[in-house]
Amino acid sequence: MNKKFEKMISKEELSASQGYYTRLYDATLNKLMPNKGEFYITKKNNTNEDIYVINPERQTKDISKLKVLYCIDNEIVKIDFLIYDLIKVLNEHGITTLYSCSGHEDDAFEGFYIRFDKLYMTQSNMCLIKKVCNKLGLVFEHMLVINTNENDVYKESTISILNPTDEDIEQAKSLVLKDPINSSFNPDSYDVNYNEFIDVRLYGNNERTTEQIDYDYIIKNRSIAITMISNFIRMLESEFNKIKMPNKLKF
Repeated sequence: MNKKFEKMISKEELSASQGYYTRLYDATLNKLMPNKGEFYITKKNNTNEDIYVINPERQTKDISKLKVLYCIDNEIVKIDFLIYDLIKVLNEHGITTLYSCSGHEDDAFEGFYIRFDKLYMTQSNMCLIKKVCNKLGLVFEHMLVINTNENDVYKESTISILNPTDEDIEQAKSLVLKDPINSSFNPDSYDVNYNEFIDVRLYGNNERTTEQIDYDYIIKNRSIAITMISNFIRMLESEFNKIKMPNKLKF
């Protein structure tokens, strides 16, 4: 196990997560049915079914690559099977997700992340996500992406800044608008695009393993990801219940 979570996740939780995955795997693969070039797994109740999708051209025994069709902001998107319940809870409570990934066997589940558009997050929701991350030991990141909207030679790059300061932002803006050939370049004629994201990750870039990954590590990290997803849901629902059930007013 990655030492980061040794004190946060019990052996019982890891064992329960492994058992959950095994039961899920055995129950799911038997229900795969070909349909229009994709495989669908549906609930028995046809009136309210979730549809799980996998491309037959890229079949895999890694069940984490199954997708669930889900509607976010009137758009049907595919959500990783293992993280679907968490994404559903977030969006149903008004915390809109932009992208997500549960992690997979080929990245040892270190690629787990959820991205939110900071522009559309309330301060209270941002604080809630940060609070849960701190309690679970997850990485909470503020990412700023700056670029110009031009397609000519002056569009040198897109600059991404992690947890930026005001000084970082000004410096990045000047770098994006830098004239590489010192010609009659007027930076005032260029629009600069700012995109801000909040990312939740299982591991930061400096926390990922640098050692050779064996299958035992993949299995343990998968159990960590499943446990974190479960605990994240439990903590969110607890916080949402507090909002729904305020203390009695005293007169």
